[in-house]
Formats: sequence, structure tokens, C-alpha cells
Amino acid sequence: MNFFRSEEHLRSWRDANPATEGAGATIAEAFELGHCIFGGLLTGD
Repeated sequence: MNFFRSEEHLRSWRDANPATEGAGATIAEAFELGHCIFGGLLTGD
């Protein structure tokens, strides 16, 4: 997992690493995905 400070930073990194696959996500989207994967571990449920 990599974190980027902006869309431009992500595009620049992808240009420099064309063989790397993946998708960009906001912090909120990443948290929601983590919640779906890890469930109650993130919230104490």
C-alpha cells in the first residue's frame, strides 16, 4: 500500500512505475474497504 499527497503525485508515481497495478482511493474509501475486510476489528464490534 502506498500513500500519495495528491492525484498529481499518484500520476507521477504511476508514470515512473508503469508495471505496478492498483487503484487510487481517498482515506474515507480506504477506511470503508478496511471495514468491509476486517469488520469489527476496526470498531470493536
